[in-house]
Amino acid sequence: MRFLKNIFSRQLKLGVGYNTPAIIRFPFERMTEKMSDAKLVRIGRSRADVPAKLKAKGISIDDGIQAAMNAICQSK
Repeated sequence: MRFLKNIFSRQLKLGVGYNTPAIIRFPFERMTEKMSDAKLVRIGRSRADVPAKLKAKGISIDDGIQAAMNAICQSK
């Protein structure tokens, strides 16, 4: 992770859920925690929550991907 120290990062998770958290969910959380400028964005109808330790660095949208993307596009 040392080589990533100065990289601006956004971890965007769309509808991943909680079927295989060791593959996507937990690694994204660890990267977000370690990288000072990283943000974690979770969008999905289930388990889109951001852990308490990452609340300041995360956004959770508990809705369908289409509805969330429409809201983002309309907010310009």
